[in-house]
Amino acid sequence: MQTGLNDVEGIETLLNKTEDVFLKENTYLKTGQLEEYKKVLEVKKQLVRELDSALQTIILARESKESTPKSVIRSLQDRIMKLLMIDRENEQLLMRSSAGNFVSSDIRSTTATLNRMSKNI
Repeated sequence: MQTGLNDVEGIETLLNKTEDVFLKENTYLKTGQLEEYKKVLEVKKQLVRELDSALQTIILARESKESTPKSVIRSLQDRIMKLLMIDRENEQLLMRSSAGNFVSSDIRSTTATLNRMSKNI
């Protein structure tokens, strides 16, 4: 499978959206805006599912000899790693806040997906 320019652009758009949501989540957790955090959590769960699919595309591109340049793949992987670092900070903030009780089941599946993804990068 070849990863075309449209795939890369789509993945970059997804990474931008995901970064925006993760940063909003970070702000809401830092400022105690728990109602806003609940709203962004649903969007985050959907984006993480899409990100998981995008990662599979990146892995296929990385393994393909005639595909996307390695520098582009590396850049996408670096961005995903940055997102994972933001998410880990968010997870720590969540555990320290009282919000941990009302989202524990929601966050568990999202965190598990992100942790699995980090092993593939």
